[in-house]
Amino acid sequence: MKRLILPILLLLPALASAQVAPLPQGVTAPVFGLPSVIDGGGNIPIPVVGPTSCSTPAYTFSGATTSGYGFASSTACVVLGGTQRLGITTSGATFAVPIVTVANGTTTAPLTLTNGTLLATATANTLENDGAAFYDTMDTTNGRRYADSWNYFRLTGSGSGITTIADFFGSNSAIPLVANGIYKIEWNAWFSQATAGTATWTITTATTNLANLTAEYMCSNIAGIGTVNPPQTAGVNVTNSSATALPVTGSEANGATHYCKITALLTAGNGSSNTRLRLTMSAGTATPLINSYYTVRRLSGGNVGTFAP
Repeated sequence: MKRLILPILLLLPALASAQVAPLPQGVTAPVFGLPSVIDGGGNIPIPVVGPTSCSTPAYTFSGATTSGYGFASSTACVVLGGTQRLGITTSGATFAVPIVTVANGTTTAPLTLTNGTLLATATANTLENDGAAFYDTMDTTNGRRYADSWNYFRLTGSGSGITTIADFFGSNSAIPLVANGIYKIEWNAWFSQATAGTATWTITTATTNLANLTAEYMCSNIAGIGTVNPPQTAGVNVTNSSATALPVTGSEANGATHYCKITALLTAGNGSSNTRLRLTMSAGTATPLINSYYTVRRLSGGNVGTFAP
């Protein structure tokens, strides 16, 4: 028995040094397959495992201190499985190594950025999210940049004929608006007319009125898109809007295809709401055509970038 116990005792220090490393306060790490949060008061055991895709088949920690730690090899990596998480909650802490993420089926995103407050001073090589948009800053000369993300809706088939006021893109085409959110919307509408007549485009908002709305249209000539002639254009600038009709177009020719691009910059009211584009014809019917589409961008509440006087 003594011969068995002595070798085990001699191995204990080596096992401890191989599987125990101090981590900074607030770091979440797996302990024998279970999530654990370091309280800054001591070491936790870290199982030495074989990563699934590294040139170094296992990892160890070295140089561990309360101010930081590193890998023994520049090619080593950490692999977390299942629902385990690795996070840093200490203010000012940074990752100085590449991070590679993999989506976990259809329920877990590869990367999630929590909504926060933008930096008081834009810093180069940063990515931010304030709950309204994502931003990146490549350099401090031009400063923070707005990420051009947008929603997209397209007619996959031609719609039903419209005479009296009706949704151009169908009944399921309303755009949800966040309270006090600022949006840029571009509707691109192609349609045919059975009878010559004027068109009235109306931006209708339900539940809570828009705080303000600036909108314009640019439409093909009254003869249709096949004729090279001056286009039609008009617009509005209103406040407290629930249903705003843009100026009536000219009498557009029958038997022709027409196009209108309606652009709106709006601020939602102080409550949830939704908005949509509607069309009214003075005579006959207009048929929305396949590939008509619109895009929606939610904008920042303030200017984005660095500008000179």
